[in-house]
Amino acid sequence: ELLGLAEKPKGFKTRKWRVDYYHRLMLDISSRHVSAYVNHNNGKKVVEASTKEFCISRHLYKTSDVTAAYNIGRVLADRCQRTGLSRMIWEHKKNRQNKKVRAFIQAIYEGGVRLCEPKVKRTFPPPGVIP
Repeated sequence: ELLGLAEKPKGFKTRKWRVDYYHRLMLDISSRHVSAYVNHNNGKKVVEASTKEFCISRHLYKTSDVTAAYNIGRVLADRCQRTGLSRMIWEHKKNRQNKKVRAFIQAIYEGGVRLCEPKVKRTFPPPGVIP
């Protein structure tokens, strides 16, 4: 996936969400908590961070403000780097001008995670081989 050699699933055009990705970053902001996770294209969560975790929430004054979103971005970026994920796509349906969303994205970028995926490289069989 990192080299861009694995095929991305195409999916159907009638689906609500895109599926032509390897990993997708998702952000959920509620009135009480901020949580973020990385989904693989098979639908399973790879990495997640939330203010519902006690080890994170005990260092925060509030679990739903801008600093909470920034710190969730820092923690998630660190966990992504530790698991070897450095590139993923991010589609956020809500307003990108929201202060919490901007703080989260800033922390992700500062953590070294790029929010774009490598393009798929087409591989051709050697001459004389019929696929």
